[in-house]
Amino acid sequence: MLELSIYESLAADQRQNAAKELHERIMGDANRVVFALCDLAEHLKIMRDCKLYADLGMNTFEEYVESRVGLKQRQAYTYISAYEKLGRTVMQEQSGLGITKLSLLAEVSGPDRADFIEAHDLDGMTVQEIRELVQKTKDQGEQLGLLQTALEEAQNREDGLRKLADSRKAEADELRQDLKDMKNRPVEVAVTEISAEDREKLRAELQEEFDRQQEKSRRKLEKAEKDAEKLRKELEQAKSSAEELAEEKASEKIAEIKAQAEQEKQEIMERAKKEAAQMQVSADADIREANIFFTAWQEAHQKLIDKLREIAGHDPDKAQKLSQLAAATAQQMEAGFSS
Repeated sequence: MLELSIYESLAADQRQNAAKELHERIMGDANRVVFALCDLAEHLKIMRDCKLYADLGMNTFEEYVESRVGLKQRQAYTYISAYEKLGRTVMQEQSGLGITKLSLLAEVSGPDRADFIEAHDLDGMTVQEIRELVQKTKDQGEQLGLLQTALEEAQNREDGLRKLADSRKAEADELRQDLKDMKNRPVEVAVTEISAEDREKLRAELQEEFDRQQEKSRRKLEKAEKDAEKLRKELEQAKSSAEELAEEKASEKIAEIKAQAEQEKQEIMERAKKEAAQMQVSADADIREANIFFTAWQEAHQKLIDKLREIAGHDPDKAQKLSQLAAATAQQMEAGFSS
């Protein structure tokens, strides 16, 4: 063991060499302390996990550390927990902080830990200051998690609206194809004279279908507006909560989420308005085309009746057969329309 008196009695020309030698010993001692802290934590973990304490006559790991090592069981678990969460490399690099500060550092999530260490002078901070800083960091992480959840929910709603729009577009395409097929079919003229009551009923049905399509478009637009408004309120609430965070990272995340949500809101509104307008235009076109066909059918119907009357004047039997044929054709047309 080194004697203090030896160093106190050194001659002036001996002090420099003695100082260098003592410094090298101090650095060696420091390195041994670093490795001793990690080794202690690792060896305690092995003793617990492999239950080797039983081979020393101990019933539990807690009994072993208190009676054979001289540590409280809480201290032993603190060493093990810090080693498991930080790993040997980080624990060696930050061993100068001591086990209490290391256990607090272990509470910071792995992805954020390197930035946390770099951003703060942990060695110059008290245990209480580090504890408060760790808690603040955890609170910020939870807040960012809530913001991320809100963003994911908004994305899910946007996906749902996109699928609905695709479905409506497919329906519109199918209707347009059906109309095109109807135009290409030969015009079948019924000879049975339609009553004013039936004609009015047909027009009412066409108007009812038009009104139904228009109401459907209106309800869809209202729903899109309500969803967009709900999303705006959620984002405002998230922004209000996030403003309490002092960290620059949280502020930048809020700005990014707000811009993205606003863009998504505008896209949703534009798509809903365009689709509503397209559905209304399509319904108007269908009504107009149906009216054209209806007028043409009436004119052809009257001409056929006049022709049958003219034939009946000189050939009643032939007129009777043509009338029966026309009646059968009308029945086929009515059956096809009903189905």
